[in-house]
Amino acid sequence: MRKKLIAILLIIAVMLTACTGSGKDNDPSDNVTGSAGVTDAAPTAEPAAPTSAPTPTEEPDTFEGKTLDFDFAKKYQTIDGFGAAFTWYAERLLRAEDSAGGFDALFNDLKLNILRFKNEYEYNIEDKAENAVTMASYYKEARERAALYGEKVQVLLCCWSPPAKLKSDNSIDVGSGTLKKDESGNYCYDEYAAWWTEAVRYYRSFGIQIDYVSIQNEVDFAPDDYEGCLFAARETDTQASYSKAFLAVYRAFKAEFGDDAPLLIGPETMSCVPTTLKSYMKEALEEEPDSMYGYGYHLYVGGTSDSNTMQVTPSSYFDNFSMMPTLLGDTPKWQTEFYIGHGIQTAELINAALTQGEMNAYIYWSGVWADSTPDNFESADLIEVNNAREWRTSANYWALRHFSEFIRPGYVRIDAVSGYKDLRASAYANKDGNKLAIVIVNRGDEEISYRVKGKDYTITDSTVYQSVFGDECESADGLYANLGPLGKGNTLSIPAKSVTTIDITGYYGDTEIPVAAPGIIKYDNEVITEFPVSAVPTEDVTVIDTSFEANTDINGLSSFGSSVLSHIPGGGKDGNGCLKVSGRAADWNGVILSGGYFEHYGYMLRVSYDCMMEKDTEILSCTSSFDKDGSTNYPDGENLRVVATGLKAGEWQHVEGYMTMYSDMDPGSFKIYWESAGNKDDIFLDNVKVQILYTMPAGRFADQ
Repeated sequence: MRKKLIAILLIIAVMLTACTGSGKDNDPSDNVTGSAGVTDAAPTAEPAAPTSAPTPTEEPDTFEGKTLDFDFAKKYQTIDGFGAAFTWYAERLLRAEDSAGGFDALFNDLKLNILRFKNEYEYNIEDKAENAVTMASYYKEARERAALYGEKVQVLLCCWSPPAKLKSDNSIDVGSGTLKKDESGNYCYDEYAAWWTEAVRYYRSFGIQIDYVSIQNEVDFAPDDYEGCLFAARETDTQASYSKAFLAVYRAFKAEFGDDAPLLIGPETMSCVPTTLKSYMKEALEEEPDSMYGYGYHLYVGGTSDSNTMQVTPSSYFDNFSMMPTLLGDTPKWQTEFYIGHGIQTAELINAALTQGEMNAYIYWSGVWADSTPDNFESADLIEVNNAREWRTSANYWALRHFSEFIRPGYVRIDAVSGYKDLRASAYANKDGNKLAIVIVNRGDEEISYRVKGKDYTITDSTVYQSVFGDECESADGLYANLGPLGKGNTLSIPAKSVTTIDITGYYGDTEIPVAAPGIIKYDNEVITEFPVSAVPTEDVTVIDTSFEANTDINGLSSFGSSVLSHIPGGGKDGNGCLKVSGRAADWNGVILSGGYFEHYGYMLRVSYDCMMEKDTEILSCTSSFDKDGSTNYPDGENLRVVATGLKAGEWQHVEGYMTMYSDMDPGSFKIYWESAGNKDDIFLDNVKVQILYTMPAGRFADQ
């Protein structure tokens, strides 16, 4: 019995030794050995099966915030760019104290690549546009800056109104008219196309490369305080057809310019409702499918906005934006004018247009304007210039910069999921995928811990730019702060009511492609920023001399304000025709003779005219205005106005006198006009004659 017990204990001991050895890391030096006798006598256990070294595990993901997931392989629309309009008041930046700094802000920092210009060809004088030099100056400043980072700026030329000679109401300054009809009762589509062709040729003669054309701004709106021209989706007795005008211009461009013809954007409605856009383009695209480059639209209709409070509700555009990819297809979509919204709202709206509406270009309304709201940072303009010739930025400048600086032309929007209800995000990449731009809008009231994560994408470098706008931003202090690279694990913090842009360098997949340095662009042609100046005449020159015998005789004059010009056959002083000025909503509304007629300053003018008023009128005056050092002046006194007084209703009165055209006025700013202070009654003019007396020099305004 005792022998059996000893044997059992020996077997247990051997088994325990084997178990202890198998728990080790299979290192032979760790094997346990018992006494030789016991080991030899006991049954031997089978050796433990060898195992490989355990694979190191990844560090546990302990991040508890929200994650933006992007996918370079999933692509959407190609970006054409970002821009702004430079129209009224644009010349103010040219005269600003730090003009170069302002242009740097627009084209080095904001990096706008689309310039929207206003076609004013033959507005006030035949074969000429008074804004050509201003346009060329902006184009030159933008082109030179863009060339340094290897890009070309693009020009979109838009028409607010054709010249009065092509308008049904013979007026530029009101929007109730449409295209004029010829003697056979047909709308003047071919004449309109010929005018557009001449306009493009004229502006290009200054070195401006007109890349895109929109034949009519806001075809569906009749403004009462600036230029307009109505077109209908289909021709009616009272409105010309947009499609017919569009095709006439398209064909004229192809015939005149061939492969260098400007591409057409249309219909540039007030509305972003896709069905409205399609209705205006339907006939044109059915007849010439390739006639249009892209749809143009504004955001004044199709969502909720209020220009009085500068508030917009970005979410109100969701239905119309989300229908665009389906109804408008892959055709490029350009938002060509909008300005309403506080900074945070503008950023959310741009993001929505890019993601929901698959927009290809976003063009802000006023790139430069007069500083009409100096105490309001949430203003309507990107840059404002005050009378002291100082410029400043606005909240919307910085909101737009979060998109425009790093989302470059040719980038493609890629899939990006924000991962949180209060965050709106989008991502964009160049063709190689080694440069990305991500924009994140936090519209909520909470700060968010955030992480950026790409599918099969490695981030090698990054820079974060952040602006905390709040509901209403009061200054540029702290906006667009450079926060350096993303944190560990590509993390960052997103404050409430903020916009964040991340400039990313990296690569997709396994192959890293180096980022190429931009190639500087050099141009062969010059941009002409001065009007060709002829020699000063040695004799007096007649600027205008008309008795209004024919309808075309009013072409040298233009309405001013809301007034409407019309030719009255047989209504003149001598029984011939005369000019009627009606629709005057304010006493300063009248008729203007453009400064484009006055090439050389520093001389006296002789002015004579016959006038008649609808009612008894105390005073009707021919007066002038001009700019000096960027400020507008309205001179009054001897040899400064030619005035008729004590007019009786229905009776003609002849007036003549002299006006001074000072030598030190700002170039291109002088103009003369007729108005009747204190009333809004109709004005009738006949036998208007204006002469420049080059034999009678005038002095300087500063000496008066």
